[in-house]
Amino acid sequence: MPFFYLLTISPIIAQYTPCYYFLVNEASFLASQEKYEESAVFYNKAFNLQSDGFVFHFIGAAKTFDQLGEGKKVYAFLEKAIQKGYTWEEIEKVEWKYFRKSRYWNKLKSKYLPLHNAFVLGIDKETRDELLKMDYTDQFVRKNLNWDTKTFYTILGKTDSANLVQFKEMIEKKGFPDLQKLGYKENFDKPFTLILHFCKNDTTQYTYFNPIMQEAMKDGKFRPEDYAGVTDMYTLTMDKKTLFCEPFKTYKDRKIAQISEIDRRRFSIGLIPLYQLAQKKKITELPEGYVPVSDEELQKWCDCDKQ
Repeated sequence: MPFFYLLTISPIIAQYTPCYYFLVNEASFLASQEKYEESAVFYNKAFNLQSDGFVFHFIGAAKTFDQLGEGKKVYAFLEKAIQKGYTWEEIEKVEWKYFRKSRYWNKLKSKYLPLHNAFVLGIDKETRDELLKMDYTDQFVRKNLNWDTKTFYTILGKTDSANLVQFKEMIEKKGFPDLQKLGYKENFDKPFTLILHFCKNDTTQYTYFNPIMQEAMKDGKFRPEDYAGVTDMYTLTMDKKTLFCEPFKTYKDRKIAQISEIDRRRFSIGLIPLYQLAQKKKITELPEGYVPVSDEELQKWCDCDKQ
């Protein structure tokens, strides 16, 4: 029996639930369509479930509430984002509609350094440096050596094997690296990239990392879109089919396992329906045979916080 029929997604039953992830992702989608009032509703619903979200979620919420002229909420979300590593330089680069001219701008600026310094002091520098070293060797081989030679694959195999041993030891000693304590801008994608390469065509490693990634999602240490990306790369390599269609730029020629269930699979880990993802990425052609989830079922998902 092909692999993709055997894979099951265990329910996530901790603070960072699929419902929370879905609500913030739906809020982000609505903001991308300039539906800011609706986006604000979903951010409020999400943060009522989980107040300690990812830095990306706070930044997205701040931008949405800025469009509505709600400076106090923008201030509150940016304060939380700073506590998770968002810098003043990045705040200044945003084209704020109202916030920069509000009375909260200088208030936030005056609080920035103490908040930022507290974040820096809390960084897990040892884990960060280990990840940076592994990422450097991972990317150096892939970007600088000739892929058409036997030497490349020999060196690549040795590099990935060494990184795999080191990454597993890190998890066993310290637990899964907490993206929110590593300095998000530089490091949030490092575990994803490494696990992606470990699992690409290795059933043993995917079987090992699958429950670890799911547990990390529960703990707010790994994003659903990253879990989906690793899983899709693995299933594409092994079975030539995708389960989640994440994070590809085009879907037209992508073969999907049990295509009638893709939106439900995506929701099971907190991702928005495929047609919404396509709209967000401005992709016009969807896979053949894809039928979007019904409005009635989507509404139930949107009300998951009430269930």
